[in-house]
Amino acid sequence: MEIFRKKIIRKILFFVIIPSFFLVILIISLNSRSHFDRSDYSDKKIDNKYNLRPDDGDIVFRVGKSFWTPLFVKVNQRNGFSHLGVVIYENEILYVIHIESDDLNLEGGIKKTPLNIFISESSDYLVKKNIMPLQIKRKFIYELKKMSYLNIKFDSQFEIDDGGSKLYCTEFIWLAAKRAGLENFGSLEFLFGKPFILVDSIFESIFLGESYLPSLIPTTLSLPTTSMSTN
Repeated sequence: MEIFRKKIIRKILFFVIIPSFFLVILIISLNSRSHFDRSDYSDKKIDNKYNLRPDDGDIVFRVGKSFWTPLFVKVNQRNGFSHLGVVIYENEILYVIHIESDDLNLEGGIKKTPLNIFISESSDYLVKKNIMPLQIKRKFIYELKKMSYLNIKFDSQFEIDDGGSKLYCTEFIWLAAKRAGLENFGSLEFLFGKPFILVDSIFESIFLGESYLPSLIPTTLSLPTTSMSTN
């Protein structure tokens, strides 16, 4: 009986409470800027028009193709991206380490997706240079990889004060930077009195430099996508 009750509560959380919370955010965002258009932003953020090969630790921002993408774009309307990840090199292959959830059940975890696949799942994207001090950048990448081995689940309740027991996409990157010694990699912003790390917060970090489009080198060694959704 107890198991059945927990299942009912979980279904209510996933399919009623959380979607309703996001719906309220979306309505407010739409009312505050009903004329929002991705085309308003696409040509304004790229500092370097030449395609560059990403370095370890650079941050990839994208607009995905999932059910929730329009909502996250509206919430992050200063820059208009819905998701992000960090570039890492392994065996001379470019990957993006990130965390995301499934559209329907909001379950998910940390993933390592080849950069070309991460981008192919996007309708818009760019990369920003990581200009952290070198030792901090190395520790930042170490912390990301360390968390990726811990089977940390996606945080569907978007709690920032749970010690990293569960994570959402921006929190994952923000927490790795914090553990590497940067307390202010992305600023906290509040929605309904609840603290969030928005994609905008990371995008505007003083520890990120010029924006550019990545030069992609196709490789037969690229693995199939590990993604469960495309935020």
